[in-house]
Amino acid sequence: MCGIAFALGGETTKALLFAERANRLLAHRGPDGEGIFQEKQVVLSHRRLAILDLSEAGAQPMQTEDNRYVIVHNGEIYNHLKLRNDFLPHVTFRGLSDTETLLLLYVHLGEKMLQHLVGMWAFAIWDSKEETLFVCRDRYGQKPLYHRRSPDGALLFSSEIKPLIEDQEHPLMNETAVVEYLALGNYGHLDNQTFFKEINSFRQGHYAKIKAGDGSFKEEQYWRLPKIKEKDKRPFDQELRSQLESIIEEAVSSQLLSDVKIGATLSGGLDSSIVVGAMAKTKTTSTPVFTAQSANSKWDESQYVKAVEEKWSTDKIDLHWKELNQTSIADHLVHYITVQEEPFGDPSIMAHGFLIAMAKENGVKVIVGGQGADEVFFGYESMIASLLSRGIRKGHWSWVKEN
Repeated sequence: MCGIAFALGGETTKALLFAERANRLLAHRGPDGEGIFQEKQVVLSHRRLAILDLSEAGAQPMQTEDNRYVIVHNGEIYNHLKLRNDFLPHVTFRGLSDTETLLLLYVHLGEKMLQHLVGMWAFAIWDSKEETLFVCRDRYGQKPLYHRRSPDGALLFSSEIKPLIEDQEHPLMNETAVVEYLALGNYGHLDNQTFFKEINSFRQGHYAKIKAGDGSFKEEQYWRLPKIKEKDKRPFDQELRSQLESIIEEAVSSQLLSDVKIGATLSGGLDSSIVVGAMAKTKTTSTPVFTAQSANSKWDESQYVKAVEEKWSTDKIDLHWKELNQTSIADHLVHYITVQEEPFGDPSIMAHGFLIAMAKENGVKVIVGGQGADEVFFGYESMIASLLSRGIRKGHWSWVKEN
């Protein structure tokens, strides 16, 4: 997690002040370094959390040797070493960072590079010759990026909403989002809208090429979730199970490339249990694993956490526990509201925050987790009825009886 902010157009002095203020407000995202680049109508700022190539060769904003292109990047490109071999074998690199790979790949392929990237990202690349800013966000929107137009016409972008709101400003609310949230509990479904009227989220799976002086920009979709036709669906037999296992192990191992200590979170759900298991199979050393449980509550998944620990043993898993019963949510609520910036509907966000704090206390800088995959693996009890009813509709009576 790094922090990026950038501005295109408007008054140069105000743009620089925006970048400097953004770096102060985003300091928690990147305690390992900061930098600002300004030229003509653009300013790019970066707060660094050093994961790959801890040297100055990985510092940002990062420029090409001819100074034509400059990048700020938040995220990680998991296949960046493969991309170097496949597309840039003739290039002499200054360092080992994935940001340098990303920058030079854009020089080589332009926006066509997006189809080859594996990872999570939000980045901006300024082309000083063409005076264009290339902005992109990853396929699933794992890395945040927000934008707003300032009163002087500048386009402002940031990893968080805070830098986009002026000191002492009382921003207008997005009434639709607020009313739906309060009345129905809905949130996060209004496309690129936020709870703030004048602030939008850059769309996931999109990029934009913005010419200096343009008053607006259009996001271009480069990826969408594929729709699987009924005729292309396959039975989940042993062959497919083996394929899935290999894919998961490959995906997890690709995310273990790091120059700092890596750990994992474990809720007891299917998703995090699978990820921790894949790490245990892949790594030769013990992995620090962090879990937070409410003992003897209906949300207590301690038995599943212990089952994972027993399967892989302490040689593979160094388990750290936190009892949520001993923690007051009220004591931390204001902090997490400030961090989240917008309303949220799941207190597990706070439990996850406690885990990250534990990881930091134990010197772990990178966490691999399973957030969002329980849905893929039907890990919730509420999904059982839909699974069984689907089996009945398909006439799979023996499967329904077995399950």
